[in-house]
Amino acid sequence: MRGCEKERSGGPTAIFSIGETQLALAGSDVFQGILGQSPSEATAAPRQVLAHVERSREGVDEIMARAEAAGATIVKKPGPNDWGGYNGAFADPDGHVWNIGFNLLFYRA
Repeated sequence: MRGCEKERSGGPTAIFSIGETQLALAGSDVFQGILGQSPSEATAAPRQVLAHVERSREGVDEIMARAEAAGATIVKKPGPNDWGGYNGAFADPDGHVWNIGFNLLFYRA
């Protein structure tokens, strides 16, 4: 894809940079670890997870609270990860899972 550069890959994950945006493609087992359940267990929607990286834990908490107040279903309450990150996840009204995190596996500082 023009303008899309492969940044790194390893195991079940490949990360591409498109300007200031990153696209991470990962196997469902990666999201099993992040969400505590597979995307298909979290919702009946298609089995992709959309991720948004915040610059702080407080930013994660704020977005999760706003999503819940707007009617999203919390899939994983915000909290620390095994690798030192912090994330939460919600399903939007259409059932798509959004992972909101700080210091995610594919995050570029």
